[in-house]
Amino acid sequence: LDVTALVPARTARRLHIGSSRRVTIGRAHASPAAAGVVTKRVRLTRNARRGLRHVRSVRVTLRVRFTPAVGAGSVVSRTLTLRR
Repeated sequence: LDVTALVPARTARRLHIGSSRRVTIGRAHASPAAAGVVTKRVRLTRNARRGLRHVRSVRVTLRVRFTPAVGAGSVVSRTLTLRR
């Protein structure tokens, strides 16, 4: 299970953490031993923490990729707003 937090290029420029494309601001990884609910915290990069220090809210896309041991994996993306 891989979780990636992304911001679009325009937001990245506003936060001074990137310029020309989507920027990954955090990642998390989990290896569940059995079926069930998995809770994982996404650790932000140093540049993202610095850029987010001066804003009250930011739109972030979370992409969760599940890759089972056997069979096809799946990817789900959701856009949400982080508020201080």
